[in-house]
Amino acid sequence: MLNSNVVKKVISLVFIVLLLTACGIKGDDPPAAVLQAQSLLTEQLEVPVEEIKIVSMEEVEWTDSCFGLGGAAEICAAEITPGWRVFFDVNGKQYEVRSNKTGTIIRTP
Repeated sequence: MLNSNVVKKVISLVFIVLLLTACGIKGDDPPAAVLQAQSLLTEQLEVPVEEIKIVSMEEVEWTDSCFGLGGAAEICAAEITPGWRVFFDVNGKQYEVRSNKTGTIIRTP
């Protein structure tokens, strides 16, 4: 037979999980780098953040420090740079944003 304290703890845990789920709090919120990219797009397009939907996001290893977007007059370190590729939808139009792992450097193609 189960100890009544264990049963109470299990019931409490289930209740908390259900409550958090009902409130929309999930453990799979976008990483900070993706939220930074969304914020940058908000500023560039001058639209409210609510209008910018995340379509997809993936961790990538860029082949250079410019996230594959370096221009002819730009010097990019030829080193593997961990980061993110994110696609957003803004009023039916798609935008790609690339960043480093932490979102401190963000670029758009």
